[in-house]
Amino acid sequence: MTAEAKKHNRVLMAGQVLRFWPEYLHLERFVKSREYGSILSATFVRQCGLPDWSRWLLDENRSGGAVLDLLIHDIDQALWLFGEPDRIAAKSLGSIDAVTASFIYPNGPQVRVQGGWFAAGSALSMTFQVRAERAELELTPTGLSLSNQAGQRNQIAVMGGDAYETELAYFVRCCRTNSQPERCMPEDSGRAVKAALLMKQSRALGGEQLKCGL
Repeated sequence: MTAEAKKHNRVLMAGQVLRFWPEYLHLERFVKSREYGSILSATFVRQCGLPDWSRWLLDENRSGGAVLDLLIHDIDQALWLFGEPDRIAAKSLGSIDAVTASFIYPNGPQVRVQGGWFAAGSALSMTFQVRAERAELELTPTGLSLSNQAGQRNQIAVMGGDAYETELAYFVRCCRTNSQPERCMPEDSGRAVKAALLMKQSRALGGEQLKCGL
């Protein structure tokens, strides 16, 4: 699809909505500004109930399963913030379709992506915990918070509109001006898919560390 879009001078963008999500935009600034020092570790978690309302999603050969349906967004965040890891290792988590994966960077940080589909009816939950040398930023169901070295924890009021609306407006603007979506390039989304497939392959091999070449 990326090659065809280039060939015919079309605008192509995958819906990596977290790149427009206010809390994740705050995370991007937290990581890239280095205001609190280098990042030491990051954990991204996303999970929901088994989508038993859809036959298509449950067919892994068609949907890619929970890794490509859900965790693709967190995979994209890991690659967007920290670059391509040297290796990826993943193991099953739970009895339905869930995984815990390590993105291995020779010089850090320690990055983990985990979650997937659990018991039907379980609520959608997305969280992250990112630790820098002098602070920790955490997203929980109660909101975004920043903890300092003294253990003081402060809630952060995040400004911004609906992420889906912002994402769609951005794409429409790119189409109207025939501009490439620099905020969310299809090549980046392609690399996230390749990383997701490596996670699935590693899980099938019982957690073997696989070399990346995204």
